[in-house]
Amino acid sequence: MKQRPYLFFNLWIGAGLLVLNAAVVVAAVPGLPVLLSPSGTITLAKPGYKWQPVVGSTDYKLVVSTAAGALLLNQTYTAAQAHCANEADICTVTPPTTLAIGKYTWKLRGKNSAGYGQQASKSFRRGVPSAPALVAPVGDITIATPTYRWNAVSGAAQYNLNVRTSAGTVIDQWYGTTQAGCPLGTGVCSVTPGTALKSTAHEWKVRAKNVLGNGAWSAVKAFNNVTGCNVALVPDNTSGGCYVRLVEPAACTEIDLTNGKTYLFGWTTDGSYCETPWRFYIAGNPANLVTGENIYWKDFSTDSSAGISHTGGLVRLSAAALDSLGLTSDNGVYHWVVVSWFGSHPASQTFRVKK
Repeated sequence: MKQRPYLFFNLWIGAGLLVLNAAVVVAAVPGLPVLLSPSGTITLAKPGYKWQPVVGSTDYKLVVSTAAGALLLNQTYTAAQAHCANEADICTVTPPTTLAIGKYTWKLRGKNSAGYGQQASKSFRRGVPSAPALVAPVGDITIATPTYRWNAVSGAAQYNLNVRTSAGTVIDQWYGTTQAGCPLGTGVCSVTPGTALKSTAHEWKVRAKNVLGNGAWSAVKAFNNVTGCNVALVPDNTSGGCYVRLVEPAACTEIDLTNGKTYLFGWTTDGSYCETPWRFYIAGNPANLVTGENIYWKDFSTDSSAGISHTGGLVRLSAAALDSLGLTSDNGVYHWVVVSWFGSHPASQTFRVKK
C-alpha cells in the first residue's frame, strides 16, 4: 500500500522550546484506474468488469453506455463489493445488465472522502469476431505446403482457412486458436496444412468464429506456387563450340501479354559462332518429349533484318499467337529453349503468362 501524504507542525511556546509533532492526514482524490476487461470482442451477455485497484478508493462508480450514448448502467460499488478492499486483489463486479449484440463503452472512477478521481474509459463490442488481416503467403512461392499467417482477432475461438484455385477449393479447414498459435487473440496466427498444392495460382482467405457465430471473411490474397519453375524440361546439351544462353524471359518470369501486348524472346551465344537455322521451341506442361505432344517448334534462318544471326536471335510473341499454338499448362508454367542447327542448346527455361 502506498504511503498517504502527511503534514508536520512545530509549535513554539514562551522562551523555551516546546516541539509538538502532529501528523495530519491529507486526503487526496484517487488516481486514474487501469481498466482490464471487457475489451475487444466478447460473447457474454452479462460480462464481468475488471480493473486494477486504485490506492485510497473506498468506492467505484461504473458507467456503461452504448456506442450511440444510451446509458445502460450508472452504479457505485464499494471497494468491498468489488472484492478489492485490500487494494491488492483485482477489482471485479458483474452487474445484472444484459447486453445485446453491439458496441459499448464503460467508464470508471474511484471515490473517497475527498471526492471523485479521474475517469478511465474503454470500448468493447459483443458479437462475432472481426475479419482477420492476412499476412502471407502472397506473390510467388516455391513450396508446395506453405505456412499461412494472419493477424489474430479479439474474441475468436476458431479460424477457417480457405484456399482455392480456378478449379475449385483445395483447403477448407477450421483451426482452434491454440492450433493456430494465437490463443490470446493477439499477435500472428499461423498454420501449415499438409495438403500439397499444385504449381498454379491460388487465392486464400480466413474468417473467425465464436459461440455467437461466424465473422466476415478477410480480404482475399493471391499467391502463385511456382515450384514447377525450378524444373528444366530439357537438360543442357552444349556441344561443338556453340554456346547458347537464353536471355529473356529468365526462369519463372511472368510475361505480360494483356491488352495486345507482345513479349520479345531473346537468346545469345555471347560471340561464339553457331550454324543456323535456329529451332525455337515452346512447350506446355506437361509435355511429352518422345511424342512431341504439347510442344511447338519453328525454324528461324539467318535474317539480320528480323534479328536472327549466327550469334543470337529475337522472336516476338503475342497472346493470340500463343493461343494459336494449342499448348496447355496444368500449372500456368511454359517451357522454352533454342537449339542450333547441329543440336547444341542450353537447358530449357520456364515462363508464366499474364493474358
